[in-house]
Amino acid sequence: MTFTPNSTGAPGITDAIAISAGAAHACALIQGGEVVCWGYNVHGEVGDGTTQRRLTAVAVHNLNDATAISVGGSQACALRRSGQVACWGGNDYGQLGDGTTDQRLTPVAVQGLTDATAISAALTQSCALRQAGDIACWGSPTGEVSTNQLIPKDLGFTHATAISTTYQHACTLFESAQAACWGYNSAGQLGNGVSSDGPMLTPGPVLDLDDATAISTGGAHSCALRRNAHVDCWGTNNWGQLGDSTTTSHFTPSSVLAVQ
Repeated sequence: MTFTPNSTGAPGITDAIAISAGAAHACALIQGGEVVCWGYNVHGEVGDGTTQRRLTAVAVHNLNDATAISVGGSQACALRRSGQVACWGGNDYGQLGDGTTDQRLTPVAVQGLTDATAISAALTQSCALRQAGDIACWGSPTGEVSTNQLIPKDLGFTHATAISTTYQHACTLFESAQAACWGYNSAGQLGNGVSSDGPMLTPGPVLDLDDATAISTGGAHSCALRRNAHVDCWGTNNWGQLGDSTTTSHFTPSSVLAVQ
């Protein structure tokens, strides 16, 4: 890991290859496998063994073989070269996957996960894509203690290719280019054609979407990139986040429009 002076004369990171930002902290993956983090640290989410707020980047302890990182609400996770996953920080909902609800100031291994190929951390939940195409998640998909999962639980998929988790819902993409989402659906963010007050804990298909190549979840909306390079979004739209020239929410995918 190397640093060179920036415009203020302070050393800046020069060999980062990936970044991820969460609620009040952020991390960078450094070439070679180290991870550095900075920001709010009351839960240990910076991973340096303290709860001291960090205004500059510090190295995460005992982590030098990371290949990907994902930062959630009060936690962060790293995918290791071995296919294992390590997480650190807040753990009130089991989002570190170590079988406890104890916060961890340095990385701990997610139990029983040795074949991960991608990771995604959200507010109270973390998930991983497994080598065989399944998705494993731990923590709480709804932010309620009643749905805590302290170790990874497989969702039973066989051909998943991507995972995106956010505040209180998640979506996955399949080899078939279809997508499925689960969690809260108060604004139609699951894309199943309806809205509902209670959470859907079982993934359901996104309607009218069979050519997706990428997917990303937001606060209470979701978006997908389609094979024709178009973008569709669905869910809440009170600030125009669906990009369809309206502020009307949509319960199924709606095309993002461009300025004419």
